[in-house]
Amino acid sequence: MWNPINRTRVQVEENEYRIYDKRAPINYKKSDGTFDTIDHTFNDTTSSIGAISLMDKGIVSVGKRKGNNPHKVVGIRPDTNQHLGTQQLEFSLIDVELDGVSQSFNVETDLEIKLESSKVRQLVKTNKDFNDFKIEFDIYAKGLELQNSKYSNTTTIREDFGFNITNLGNVEGGVTDKTFDNIFTENRTNPYIDVCVFQITNNYITTGQYSNTEEFGDSDLSNYVIDDSVYPNGGAAYLKDCIVLIAKMHNIEESIEDIFVNQMCNEYGLETIWEEEKNGQYFTKDGKKVASYYSSDNQFYMFINTKEIPDDIKTLFQRKTFNDTSFLNITLSDFNTTITNRFNQNTTIELNTDYYEPIQNLFAFKISNHFFFINPPTLYDENYNILDLGTTHSLKQNDDGSYRYTKYFSMNGYLKNSHNIKYIDADLAVDQSDIDIVPGYSWAATTTTKKTSANLTTTRDATSGTFAGNFANAAFGIIVTGDRGNIAAGQSGTTRSWNLYQTVYKYDTSGLSSVTSATKVWPKAAYATVGGSHSDIDIILLKGALFSFGNSSSAWNRFAGHTSGWDASDVTEYSSAVTIDGYEDTTASRTNVANYVQETAGLNSDAISDMNNNSILQFHVLEYEQYYLDSIDTSYGSSTTGRREFYSTHVDHATTADRPYIQYSESAASGYTHKVLGVAAGSIGKVKNVATANIGKVIGVD
Repeated sequence: MWNPINRTRVQVEENEYRIYDKRAPINYKKSDGTFDTIDHTFNDTTSSIGAISLMDKGIVSVGKRKGNNPHKVVGIRPDTNQHLGTQQLEFSLIDVELDGVSQSFNVETDLEIKLESSKVRQLVKTNKDFNDFKIEFDIYAKGLELQNSKYSNTTTIREDFGFNITNLGNVEGGVTDKTFDNIFTENRTNPYIDVCVFQITNNYITTGQYSNTEEFGDSDLSNYVIDDSVYPNGGAAYLKDCIVLIAKMHNIEESIEDIFVNQMCNEYGLETIWEEEKNGQYFTKDGKKVASYYSSDNQFYMFINTKEIPDDIKTLFQRKTFNDTSFLNITLSDFNTTITNRFNQNTTIELNTDYYEPIQNLFAFKISNHFFFINPPTLYDENYNILDLGTTHSLKQNDDGSYRYTKYFSMNGYLKNSHNIKYIDADLAVDQSDIDIVPGYSWAATTTTKKTSANLTTTRDATSGTFAGNFANAAFGIIVTGDRGNIAAGQSGTTRSWNLYQTVYKYDTSGLSSVTSATKVWPKAAYATVGGSHSDIDIILLKGALFSFGNSSSAWNRFAGHTSGWDASDVTEYSSAVTIDGYEDTTASRTNVANYVQETAGLNSDAISDMNNNSILQFHVLEYEQYYLDSIDTSYGSSTTGRREFYSTHVDHATTADRPYIQYSESAASGYTHKVLGVAAGSIGKVKNVATANIGKVIGVD
């Protein structure tokens, strides 16, 4: 049996039902008020504007105009009245601007529609690499009221960052009074990047963890300057003719390593490798190492070979060969200019009081009891993988009553640009803005230990996370809960980081009153452990504190009863502790989903009571033994890399049968229980305004 009840509920047996996450409907509402299974197939048809492709079996209908006419090229209607056309958002693609230059585009080929259960993604294709973008749509809203208010003051939605580069010119390593520790001395109070560049002119060798005898045998080193103070790990490095870049970042949230690695790879066509046995991170070109790099305490160091390594140096080193080493044919002056041109930019975007202020980063159009949400844009690579790059957006009203909607990089996104962006999405959500989000808390990499009791206390007391993992209906598993500690031995020393995760599930329980038992089901689930002596992970479900208009990192610890120093007496448990031990996914990217197995958690009487009495059931999934019990486990992820994580499929996984759901039972109806005109009694609430529970007979028939 598979009998649709509403958008997220289905009857599977007599008195047995499944309810899917509120953010990922499985059914749509038809014009006659009944429900049917969503089918996102587009079909060719005609409308008042001519030939279109139409999908009309979703919680919204979506029509795209045929041909290269960008005016009202996409129309979106809610399922409640899509046959009437009384409510509609229509989008016109106005401009695609890359690096300040408008690009030609053809909406037939350069605007793709991708549908998910509660999302309409309008992907604008970019046909070249870029440093910055601005994409404009006009939105025509019919019968839909914008919920946002205008800014009361001029507001900056994208900050500028300060930049300074110092070119020290030619430097004799180990002789100058400049050291790696005293180059930057200024304190900055605003977002800022300080850079220093120079080129080493003498026979300068830095050494790491090995002795001179191990590195050079009994060779005569009298003609070389040997420096053991640069970094303690890895092997020795010959730096004559090397261009050195040192950068320091102030008041910018992104990783300085990510920013500079992405930019250097783009500028010079480089790739990166990590050689664990040598504790080395390198840039390569055409398979040859041309530069090394490392980062530490918000500073980035890069050493670029600019000449072939001399033969006498190759024979001097005993522990390495230089067969896989090459160089970049660049000058210090050219390098200085390249860095300046990339970072010495004004990124400020200011909006006046004609613009509308986002509500928790969203623009919202009210349908009736629901909303269309426009989220900040999402960026994708050519394989439609989401890129972890920040964006922002703006909205103002045009003279004709339409709205000009514009998409941009955020400051962090501009800096971190990975230069593999193929699609930029307008990201329209239907009543749900947080479907792709798993909130997390990160202790960023430094040389100090991160997995400590003090940091666990801070994380448990936090009212907001530090990041939100974005999975967007991923084909691989998502991290539901758990933690991982990363230990990396680099040339600057060992760095440590610690990430923790928790997931929020939401269910529409409106109209339920006779639930007798319920179980949370993950049809596809797995766990992973690295380090320690564990072969499983324990979880627990906690009642959520209901909130709307977004999730993201603000959902961290947003469970009922959370307070500073909380424990079991403050919160409401929706389950007992559950051990996840069915299948271990050892792949780094959680790619063995085909082998995942079903895991379940029985919902207790508190959860069932809330299902019967509340219109929304929301709960958090937390790791039990460490996070819930407030008992730090340093057997993994502290002194060595380790993790203990629970994985499952996305709530909007492409295969409905693989999505997480709640299976629940209802008490048998005491009134009329037969089908009417082929419709199951469980799908009938009233007959002529009389509740079915109060109907014993219809026309004298039991």
